Amino acid sequence: MPLETLSERDGGSPLDVLEWPIPMEDITGRVRPADSQVHFSGNKTYWLSGLSRSPGLLLCEWMVDRGAKFIVISSRSPKIKDRWIAQIHSYGADV
Repeated sequence: MPLETLSERDGGSPLDVLEWPIPMEDITGRVRPADSQVHFSGNKTYWLSGLSRSPGLLLCEWMVDRGAKFIVISSRSPKIKDRWIAQIHSYGADV
């Protein structure tokens, strides 16, 4: 549908395809990685359920790098090494 038609309709449909008449080379913008915009509060506790293996531990490290200070990991069979927990504590976070 042409762009002008959208303003005439009442909201449109989520499945509408919009015809954008502006050439893409005329549009400028700054693109940043999504994870550079993610920040966690140091005053909140984040709960990760079932994430005590490598992907979950990497997620914890990523969260701590972005400000998380308190993380709870729950699992039916946790196998987290004391060395990893000490490393996270050295960054000022509690797991």
